[in-house]
Amino acid sequence: MTKRARLAEVVDIAARRIADANTMCAPFDAELDAANDAVKQAEAAQRAAQQRLDQSGLRGRRQARNELAAADETVTGTREMLAVAREQSREPYAQRNIARTQIEAARDALRSHDMYAKWHFLPEHLSTAEARVDALDTWRLGHRQTSHTGKACRGRHHPARDRRTRTRQRNTPTRRGHPSVGRTVRRRARPPARATAQNNRNRH
Repeated sequence: MTKRARLAEVVDIAARRIADANTMCAPFDAELDAANDAVKQAEAAQRAAQQRLDQSGLRGRRQARNELAAADETVTGTREMLAVAREQSREPYAQRNIARTQIEAARDALRSHDMYAKWHFLPEHLSTAEARVDALDTWRLGHRQTSHTGKACRGRHHPARDRRTRTRQRNTPTRRGHPSVGRTVRRRARPPARATAQNNRNRH
């Protein structure tokens, strides 16, 4: 017999025990329910008798007191019956609690065994898990390299473009006519060609 078969058998035995315990406790359940209902009804009658006594006048006060005394005795009797029912059901209920604990433990053991057997010493499951881990590592490595490459491209300098920029800056004249780097020079706008020709004719 395999280990799982033994665990399944333990579950079956525990299920039969809990069924027997429920059958054994059924009469006690009924007695406890009846005793609880009797106590609730007696307490409700007691409250009603107390209210009638509070609202009664001189003529009906004696009768109200007698009704309240009878209600008190009924409450006391029903509570005693409930205590007796609880005492009688203590042992059967204890056995049922033990059976419940046993079947829960047996089911947990069988469930744990099935889960362990599903993922332990099975090459196909191990290879699947390893493949998933390798794929995740590859994705992380590629994402990291892509991030570094993008940062390097954004921060890379171009020598040719830098030389052209420096040459343009050196050849840019300043207001005094001396070469300067990084200064902005404002040049006067040239007049149109027609205006230049008209000025030359006027001079002659």
